[in-house]
Amino acid sequence: MEIIKYGFLGGVLSGIMLSILGLVFNPVLPLEFKELSETIKPTLVARFFYGGITEEILMRFGLMTFIVWISSKIFRGTNPMVYWIGILTASMIFALGHFPIAFQAVENPSSLLLTYIMIGNLIGGVVFGWAYWKKGLESAFIAHIFTHIILVLSKPLLN
Repeated sequence: MEIIKYGFLGGVLSGIMLSILGLVFNPVLPLEFKELSETIKPTLVARFFYGGITEEILMRFGLMTFIVWISSKIFRGTNPMVYWIGILTASMIFALGHFPIAFQAVENPSSLLLTYIMIGNLIGGVVFGWAYWKKGLESAFIAHIFTHIILVLSKPLLN
């Protein structure tokens, strides 16, 4: 039951933080980038299965676990610092992995746009990584899925 509770709360928290971030950055985002979000509208099933499951398997179960393992060898044990190294490093790579879409959508993306993408994906990456560390991969799945639910529900309110 805690797996569900942590996942749900993490997803709601992440979704709210990302909605607020979108609200703050919306006035300064390039029109091409905004148009891209109107053009590319993945279904909820795609968001849930690709974002909620595939990305979590790749980034948390795969990359974060590998980084934690390497860090545990370097620091000779698994203490919270080792996990935070894994969470933050995997989150940074997760965020950077979203840059290509910005470069595809906007000819010369501004540092403000790249900052928006970085912060937004770091928020999710840190929350999902923490859920994975504390309660397991299923909790990260649930958190990621609920983040998408909150984002979909808040979109009309933010426009």
